[in-house]
Amino acid sequence: MKKCLIKAGNGYEVTVGSNLAEELIGYLKSVGFDGKIAIVSDSNVAKLYMANLRKALIDGKYSVATMEFPEGEENKTLKTYEMIMHFLLLNEIGRNDMLIALGGGVTGDLVGFAAATYMRGIRYIMMPTTLLSMVDSSVGGKTAVDMQEGKNLVGAFHQPVAVFADTDYLRTLDENILMQGMAEAIKAGVIGGKDLLDLISRYLDTRDGNILEDIILKSIEIKGEYVSEDEFDCGRRKILNLGHTLGHAIERCTGYMISHGEAVAIGLNKMVDESEKHGELPAEEGTLIRNILIKTGLKQDIPGNISSESLMDAILLDKKTYNDKIDIIMIRRIGDCYIKQIAVDDFYSYIE
Repeated sequence: MKKCLIKAGNGYEVTVGSNLAEELIGYLKSVGFDGKIAIVSDSNVAKLYMANLRKALIDGKYSVATMEFPEGEENKTLKTYEMIMHFLLLNEIGRNDMLIALGGGVTGDLVGFAAATYMRGIRYIMMPTTLLSMVDSSVGGKTAVDMQEGKNLVGAFHQPVAVFADTDYLRTLDENILMQGMAEAIKAGVIGGKDLLDLISRYLDTRDGNILEDIILKSIEIKGEYVSEDEFDCGRRKILNLGHTLGHAIERCTGYMISHGEAVAIGLNKMVDESEKHGELPAEEGTLIRNILIKTGLKQDIPGNISSESLMDAILLDKKTYNDKIDIIMIRRIGDCYIKQIAVDDFYSYIE
């Protein structure tokens, strides 16, 4: 079991390891929590893990209410958010009670947004169940729902009070879902340095579970550095969006048939190409990144049935677009990325 501290909000600890239910109970006791707990999960995760978590909390002498919603990015909506609000009200959850997000990125985003806005803000704990949510979305306090016009357009910054990344949850993930999370870890490695990329390459070659725990912790530590410095995403934290401007557009243009992790892999691969093309990223480092991406088995190229015009329409609704300009993340070297502002029209050359 390993821990790291995220210096955002009031500061909170991330615990990475297996069989973390006892750690969760220990945390609640240590902070003197004696209120009610509401667990929210999607339908897939709920049938696997909800009952055991609920029992552990009840055994710890806590009053527990549970809710599940239909799984899938298409349900990360204001309608599902409203369902969560009604659930909390019907169960008389108050400002001194606690929400737990049990699930992947969709659940974390939804529950975090509910926690940010219910009764003007209550505490919540992240218990991510996918590699993608463990290495990325469970940390940093970004919460949101999607709109018809685009992804994560309605939301708030609201930091959790604790994160418990239990690697036991990863045992039920199929290969593709696991590798989608690895794409986010690779992104973190490109931003943070070769040490993480070396760990990822070793894991992909050996599938050593002990390495996986180190990958999760190192990814979180890299993200934590940026979040601590720029909690509200006004400056340097934008570097964590490497590959995401294009990735989010691909998700929207395919009606989320291409998932977030796959879209990030495509977006990252494209920015590697563009950074080389613009004479910045050395070819040998670009090749190293591409070879690791190839090992994941994820798609690497923009689907041929998506036009540049469709992608640009989606990008124009992105939060990173303003005053006819857009922030993109370029790679000078592994471990050295930067924000480049370009005219929106110039982005065509990056996606064709």
